[in-house]
Formats: sequence, structure tokens, C-alpha cells
Amino acid sequence: MSESIIKPLPLLFGQRQSLKRAVFAFFLLSLGALLLSCSTDPGGVVFDKAEKQYSMGDVASALSQYQYVVDKHPESVAAPTSQYRIAQIYNHNLGDRKKALEAYSTLYFMYPNAPETIDARVDLAVIYASNSEHRLAIEQYQKLLTERPSQYAKFQYLIAMEYIMLNDFKQARVEFIELLSRASGELVPEVEYQIANTFYIEGNLDDAMERYRKLIANHPESPFALNAKLGIAKSLSETGMLSEAMAVLKELKDKYPNKDAVTVMINAVQVRLDEAPGSKSHATAKN
Repeated sequence: MSESIIKPLPLLFGQRQSLKRAVFAFFLLSLGALLLSCSTDPGGVVFDKAEKQYSMGDVASALSQYQYVVDKHPESVAAPTSQYRIAQIYNHNLGDRKKALEAYSTLYFMYPNAPETIDARVDLAVIYASNSEHRLAIEQYQKLLTERPSQYAKFQYLIAMEYIMLNDFKQARVEFIELLSRASGELVPEVEYQIANTFYIEGNLDDAMERYRKLIANHPESPFALNAKLGIAKSLSETGMLSEAMAVLKELKDKYPNKDAVTVMINAVQVRLDEAPGSKSHATAKN
């Protein structure tokens, strides 16, 4: 008894091609779904939600979401920024400097190479400076000199100002004088003005006046030239050269932006002139 075998009809060429295309399309769709499932960053999804909340002023909810990203998805590409946002919220929004410092410390510990650490260093320097921890502020600014070289002049200026806050005027001048070699524009007279100020604060009035006069000669149109003239008047007054101080102040009266400040100084110098031996007021009071 012969066995009947029913063989399938052969596919036509066009049908075989259609089947191949269908199989290939299915393969691509499957591969795409697999890649999508592998590349999805759940931390990024939560981060986007937190960013929206933060932009809308919902700080508490945003803080919770940022913390969730760091705690539950520390490997997420959004985790370093989330940790930085946590520090920013404590620092700028909530005014909790202690928790802010802890959050910045966590950022450096968990993500030491993240770009956010550079912005965080600027924040840290400001916090330390406002807490009168000037040496810690200087340390941060010094690191920024190499981490953000495009802003070298800005950070060196801030370093010099921190030395002034430490009453280390000699080192402040070292920083300012070095800065002059790279400064340009209106920063140059500003730096020269600050150098003169360091001498004035020290009580080295002759050197202060020399520096003020140099600034005026080099940058007569700069607003800092007016500040320098006021510095000269103050220095002259403190050295007892009251008539000379008065002459400078009268010249400044209609030029200096803060006219009230100049008027106060004029009145103070006038009182001292009236009380000086040999003045008419002094002679009248004596008689």
C-alpha cells in the first residue's frame, strides 16, 4: 500500500522575497525593542520630573525626586546632576549651609570626576567666604585656577580679596600684581585701585597716595580714577594735610557719584580745620 505524501506547493519567487522581508522587519523591531529596554535610564525619567518641579518652584517635591535618583539609581547619568541639585537647594533655596556642605561633600565622594564638581567648587568658595573661613575659600579658588582656566583672572582676583579679609595685605598685593600681567580692560584700573587700597588699610599712606596718583595718571577716564581721588583726600586728611584734602574733596563734590559721602567728608574736614590752631574759629573759641 503506497503512502501518500502531500508536499507543500513551492513558494513563488515573489512570495519568498515577501516572507524574507517580513522576517527581517520582525527582527529589526525585536532588536529595537531590546535596545530601547536596555538603554532606558529610569533615573533619567525621575530626574526630568524633578527638573520640571524645580523650575515650577516646587522645591520640596524636586528635592525628594533628586534624592530618589541618587539613592535608587546612583549609576544613572542623571545622578551627579541630581546630587548637585540637592546641594543647590539646601544652599540657595533653603539656606541650610550645613546640609549644603554635606551634599557637596557627597557629590565629590560619589562622583569626583563629574563636571558638576567644578560648579560646586565655586559654590563652596562662596560659602566658606561668607562664613569667614577665608583660607578654605582660597583653597577652592586656587583649584579653580586650573579647573576653569578661562576664568583665571576672576578667581585670582577673588583670591587676592580673600587675603585682604585675612589682613594679609602683602600676599594680596602679590596676587594683584601677578594679575596685572594678564588683566585687560577695566579690570586693570580696578586692580591698581585695590593695590593702593591695601597700602591705605595698612596705614602706609605715602605708598597709597603714590598708587592712587599712578592710577589717575594711567586711567584718567576710568570710574576708579574718582575713587582714587577720594582715596587721596582720605589719606591727606589722615596725615593732617587738611587744606590739601579739602581742595581734593571740593573738586570731587560735583563729580563723585555718591555726593552725600563727599559732603560728609567735607564737613568733617572743615570741623578739623576750624579747630586747628591758628584758625579764626579756634582763636574765637580761645578768647
